[in-house]
Amino acid sequence: VMMKSILDLIHEKEIKGVDPLVVQRAMNLLAPRDKRTMIELVKDKKTKSDPAVLLLRRTITLLQREIRRAAVTLVIQDLSKGDHIGKFSRKENYWIEDEDG
Repeated sequence: VMMKSILDLIHEKEIKGVDPLVVQRAMNLLAPRDKRTMIELVKDKKTKSDPAVLLLRRTITLLQREIRRAAVTLVIQDLSKGDHIGKFSRKENYWIEDEDG
């Protein structure tokens, strides 16, 4: 799925299975020369060559990291809101109670 999403991004097709923004972020983490080389090799249909395999494997590793990072960010956002969120009323004071009251 990850390999297909990277290849779809390079061929400018619709990406399925992975968020396109996450795939783009993973591609942007590559060095500019590596990114250009990988794009050229994929467009020339040389995906089985050693440099292409190496660069695609590195991009997949970066994509896995970005997917985990996006998941952790989402969980942190959910946990930071807490369970007790009610409706917010304007011009009211809100107090956070600590252990001492």
